[in-house]
Amino acid sequence: MEEQTKMEEQTKMEEQTKMEEQTKKPSYLNYILISSLLVFSLIVILIIIKLIFYINPHFLTNINNFTKKYNISSALIIFIIGRQSQILGESIINNIMMPFMSPLMGNNKWHEPTQIGPFQFYIGKFLSTLINFIFSLIFIFLIYMFFK
Repeated sequence: MEEQTKMEEQTKMEEQTKMEEQTKKPSYLNYILISSLLVFSLIVILIIIKLIFYINPHFLTNINNFTKKYNISSALIIFIIGRQSQILGESIINNIMMPFMSPLMGNNKWHEPTQIGPFQFYIGKFLSTLINFIFSLIFIFLIYMFFK
């Protein structure tokens, strides 16, 4: 009886170790599948590009004329500068201004919710977004006045 229970425990242990070894080993089938999907997607992209240039051989010149006619490149540059200034403004507000607001809010972490009864309000995150909005408006106004 004891030997039988020991044998059962030993087989269970062997099965567990086999399962652990199988989970530790990388599955080469997954790597092959992912790499084949990547190659297939690249081939599809190349075929689409070839079709575009086959249908319209002057595709790049048409895009260049379009961007020059409607000043798309300057709008793109302004968009990129605006997005990066928004990221800078969020960083200034979240990392420099809001820690000074934490003592006024009653807790030391402004991004944590404030409990009022059964409800949780993220007052700190709202104040951060509001200050960021005001900061962005001021920045856009200054840029407008500079280029006016």
